Amino acid sequence: MALTVGELAATITVDDSEAERGLDSFQNRLRAALARITQRARAGGEDAGSAFGDGLDEAAGDGAEQAGDTLTGKLKALAMGVIGGALGAALMAGLSEAIGQGQVTAKLGAQLGATPAEAKRYGEVAGELFSDAVTEDFQGAAEAIRATMGSGLLPPDATNAQIESISTKVADLSSTFDQDLGGVTNAVSQMLRTGLASSADEAFDVLTKGFQSSANKADDLVDTFNEYGTQFRQAGLDGATAVGLMNQAIQAGARDSDIAADAIKEFGLRAVNGSASTAAGFQALGLNADEMAAKFGKGGASATAALDTTLDRLRAINRRRPHSTPPSTGSGR
Repeated sequence: MALTVGELAATITVDDSEAERGLDSFQNRLRAALARITQRARAGGEDAGSAFGDGLDEAAGDGAEQAGDTLTGKLKALAMGVIGGALGAALMAGLSEAIGQGQVTAKLGAQLGATPAEAKRYGEVAGELFSDAVTEDFQGAAEAIRATMGSGLLPPDATNAQIESISTKVADLSSTFDQDLGGVTNAVSQMLRTGLASSADEAFDVLTKGFQSSANKADDLVDTFNEYGTQFRQAGLDGATAVGLMNQAIQAGARDSDIAADAIKEFGLRAVNGSASTAAGFQALGLNADEMAAKFGKGGASATAALDTTLDRLRAINRRRPHSTPPSTGSGR
């Protein structure tokens, strides 16, 4: 009857110190082989097969030579079978994962038109995002990097630390508020191009506050910044002020941020068109249409000040407007 591992260990008494060192060497060399395979696979999978074969031959040869001096052939085969089964499963799982990551990295490089060196760096950053649990898997990390680099938030020669920092913000904001990666990065990029934010960090902060407020009531905040960024700039707004105005409009009854932003756009266009209706509107507010048009036309701080003045006059009118009295429901007797 065949002995179990435990029975065999109890039956055969040997000085196994040399054997243990031999088996430890075998394990360590297999792990080293796996590390070399992983590195090559992440770089594109080149020579992964030969790394596996060379590493396994080297590990098996040295380990068997030391272990064979003190173990019988049967015990050695049994021990190798037990260890080989566990390590082999781990090795193959690691090899499969490494090759998969290499394929994702290669695809990412092709999508971004990156050089092999750039693609390798992107793969390294993706590995960091995944290992730090920023994303659920390596594929998600690669997608965050693609969105970041593809939208022009960073130049191709950005450092790994810069890529990791911005890609982390993209991934965190997208997952926290259930937003599309591309939508977030496009909105941030538009805010930077139109001067609504002075840095990517500021843009992410503005979007975060917007998502936490009624400005994202219809889940259209990133689309609004993408569409109306230029109009916000023309009105002299920065990102935070734009979010504040959209919030006020929605709280006053506007359907969503798109409607609120469209009102800002229309006001900016009418303020400088020199029409009779525009002149009459400014006159009703006690303002000179030509002067206001000139201020709006300059954009920047001048436009911001003109918009503030206009809004203050409108609020003053609203405060002076008498509240209507509900009609009587009595009999009149």
